[in-house]
Amino acid sequence: MNKKGIEISFSLIFAIIVGAIILAIAIYATTGLIKSQRGIEDSSRSLELSTLLKQVETGIEQIGVSNIDAGTETRLINECDISGRTISEKTFGIQVIRASTSSTIGKKFEDVGVPLTSSNVYMFSNTTIQGKEFTTLAQAFNFPYKVADIVSIWPSNERYCFVGSPTDIRKRTEDLNIQGVNFSDTLDRCPLNTKKVCFSQSNCDIQILQASKSIIKQTGVVYYDSEESALFYAALFSDKNIYECQVKRLTQRAGTLAKIYENKASISSLYGCAGGSLVNLLATFENQLNGTKNSFDIIGISQTAKEVDNANSALACLQF
Repeated sequence: MNKKGIEISFSLIFAIIVGAIILAIAIYATTGLIKSQRGIEDSSRSLELSTLLKQVETGIEQIGVSNIDAGTETRLINECDISGRTISEKTFGIQVIRASTSSTIGKKFEDVGVPLTSSNVYMFSNTTIQGKEFTTLAQAFNFPYKVADIVSIWPSNERYCFVGSPTDIRKRTEDLNIQGVNFSDTLDRCPLNTKKVCFSQSNCDIQILQASKSIIKQTGVVYYDSEESALFYAALFSDKNIYECQVKRLTQRAGTLAKIYENKASISSLYGCAGGSLVNLLATFENQLNGTKNSFDIIGISQTAKEVDNANSALACLQF
């Protein structure tokens, strides 16, 4: 028996085992580095998006549609919370934005990067959206005074077909220059692979009932104050959970502003400005806003908002 041959075999096996271990360690280290780098990139994308939305929050330079080019397939996570840790967060709730980029190494989408939070940004979308480009619609939400600037965001490759759209909604959509929206009188004339938004029939992806100011989607039913409001398109491009949470945050902010204007009207009335009726209306308005449970309440509150606006317009010495 050739013992030397056996020794060579064991040496070879040992070398193979050690080599495999070294290779495994190298792969693990490389993968860890890639994950770390992707985590940095994902956090950076969250920051970039947050910066864009921050520009909206600090004052929109251009109301309307714009595009965000992510450069690579990106997954955005939209989280909304009506609570928080700081006084500001507890008062106005928080917006959380997370981003994750795709890769051919490891998982297609790793864990999302560092979350970016804000108590002043209001982003309406589905909870998770994905694409290389995203379309944003920036609008001011007035109720009746300026409450906040809000942003609706969706993947640019999503296409919509408005079926039986009223003339005023079609004109407003075209004036806002919302891309990827077709208009049709019947479902069978909608382009392929478009989300059907119907105004006069059912069995669509999205159904809008103007009489009840409601929008029916797969995620549930939500309500808006009017077709002229920024909430109309926000409800159209977001799922129920995000929409309801953001509406609650907006009404909390509007309630805080109502209290400020109420105090302003009270002080003005002491100097001969007949603002007594406005003070009472703002007090009622504040209570309604602070008692908002869901978007359905926005319909009734909008009537008081109109009364507040009319009372304010009638005063020569006090304007919001």
